[in-house]
Amino acid sequence: MIKSVKVLDWCISCRNCENVCPKIFKVNPTSKVISTEFAGNETEILMAEAMCPVQVIKVEKKEWLTLSFKKSNLLSKKYLTSDIIELILEKPKNFSYKPWQYISIMFEDWKGKFSRQYSIAEVTDKAFSLTIRLWYKWRWATQIKKMKVWKKINFLWPLWAFYLQDNKKEKYFISTGTWLAPFIAMWENCDKNVKKHFIVWARKKEDLYYQEKIENYPNSTTHYFLSQEEAEWCEKWRVTDYLKNIPKENSEIYICGNPEMVKSVLDYTKANWYDEKAVFSEDFTVSGKYEPLWKEIFINWNIPFVKEISWWIIIFSFLFSAYFLYMNFAGSIFENFLFFWTLAWFLLNLSWFCAAFVMLIRPISDIFPKNNFLRKLKNFRKPFWILSSMLILVYFTRDWFIDPEQMISYFTTPWRWNNLTALIARTSELTAVVLLLTSNVFSQKTLGKNWKRIQYLSYAYFISWWLNAILNMWEATIWWYLQYHFILTLWIILLILAFIQNRKNKK
Repeated sequence: MIKSVKVLDWCISCRNCENVCPKIFKVNPTSKVISTEFAGNETEILMAEAMCPVQVIKVEKKEWLTLSFKKSNLLSKKYLTSDIIELILEKPKNFSYKPWQYISIMFEDWKGKFSRQYSIAEVTDKAFSLTIRLWYKWRWATQIKKMKVWKKINFLWPLWAFYLQDNKKEKYFISTGTWLAPFIAMWENCDKNVKKHFIVWARKKEDLYYQEKIENYPNSTTHYFLSQEEAEWCEKWRVTDYLKNIPKENSEIYICGNPEMVKSVLDYTKANWYDEKAVFSEDFTVSGKYEPLWKEIFINWNIPFVKEISWWIIIFSFLFSAYFLYMNFAGSIFENFLFFWTLAWFLLNLSWFCAAFVMLIRPISDIFPKNNFLRKLKNFRKPFWILSSMLILVYFTRDWFIDPEQMISYFTTPWRWNNLTALIARTSELTAVVLLLTSNVFSQKTLGKNWKRIQYLSYAYFISWWLNAILNMWEATIWWYLQYHFILTLWIILLILAFIQNRKNKK
């Protein structure tokens, strides 16, 4: 379906693609395609292409494969076995699909956004159905259990290049578990005069479903295999035992199931000289399960609730700024400046450490590109930029809210602009404003490749912040050296090491 993926030269390193599809994209220092395993990642790849603010991601794909998200109401939710559920969704407008194609449902949880693919089982005039096994503690299973009837479901429709062939050959449908679903759709769209055979594997008899449906299909046979128990009308062990019954001439084999089963069947057909053009296969692996929170953080080095934490940092920046302005106003009336200046000292230090985090985390993550924890930490660069620049903004504009004429004097008073110390201070203040205004998706899309150039002002902001602190030092202490000189020195060393690492990666 997806033939190739490439990234053009003017990538602005916004990291949207890496956040959406880390299996395919890596930003180091600009975006690169790190894998050609496109199958199973189609949704995320197309999302990365659509979300790129400067359109540098180019995906070569089949004409019918488009990122056209649809919404559908969940009409019914019914358990077919103890752990297999049937979902019936409202059929969207302009509906078209081919038997064996699947949809990709979009989920979101505390780990972030993810997608999961499900084959279409049946289609009627108004609805279509999916069958899904709900593995204990798996991410998608938890989300599906929470779904309520009439809930809106977001999905990408439809995917997969293999589909039922329109010919007179006998069809052999080999499936395990819920991968029986696409063969239901195939039977209903197959020529009624074509002979069809269902070869179904499950662990136990209780795991079988749609038995009455497939056994009553005309011009078809059904063969069951169980691996963990014996039953009167089932054969023991695996579907590979049936393969010797499939003729090599005038037949087609369709295989859908777990990777182990699919591989064993393909190995058999290859070793026994079956026509490769008459063998169609698809396998799915299960996605990640939920780990205990402590393990997710300290063993997997994953940071949960990244999106929520980022928003709380941004909300805090506005609330704290409003509180600081209020205290400035109250102090001007009641002459209670002791607490205000303590608050101002805290504000400036917090702004500095936020800026230091943003500047340090990028080279550190470039030095250790495979570290998932550092990759997650980079997601906090935007909220911490907003917090740092917001605090500086309210600090130097605090008197404007009491006396608006102070705004005019800021730009017209000579001593604010006519010496090096003043220019350094103004640089940190004005670059903070620019960075604050452009730290959003709207600016990325509007400014295009110029957005990245503007973001280079972060270097000017960081260095001018440091120089401003040095020039306004009242008393040099060990803490002062650690806070400013040590952080700046560490940053320069990390930049050099990251540059060396990136050069190695290019080679």
